[in-house]
Amino acid sequence: MIDPNERIANALDVVERLRSGWRPGESALAEAVFIDDWLLVSDPAEDGTHSLYGVVSGHPRIREGRLTRTSIVLWLDPEAGIARTVSRWYRLGTPHALQRMAMTDEGEESPTLKM
Repeated sequence: MIDPNERIANALDVVERLRSGWRPGESALAEAVFIDDWLLVSDPAEDGTHSLYGVVSGHPRIREGRLTRTSIVLWLDPEAGIARTVSRWYRLGTPHALQRMAMTDEGEESPTLKM
């Protein structure tokens, strides 16, 4: 198990690299957890943060096909089909119907959370 301080330091490093234009390679994404029927939601207890809710597969600690909430989303790019949370990378499947409606309501652009 990774030390929480190490996990946060790693996440901050990833955010800095993403800001500079770096993107994860195929090998990192090949090992990423898959989340389908996903929805980006504001965390009620965390001011200004978001998580993904969805059905996961390939997660090291969560049963296949279980509906779950991720850790805080640091970066989300639906067009590329990837997201980064504090703890890991996710490959995005089909957005939930509510997410698709929100994406349509926002115009032609997909919701993108990039810090």
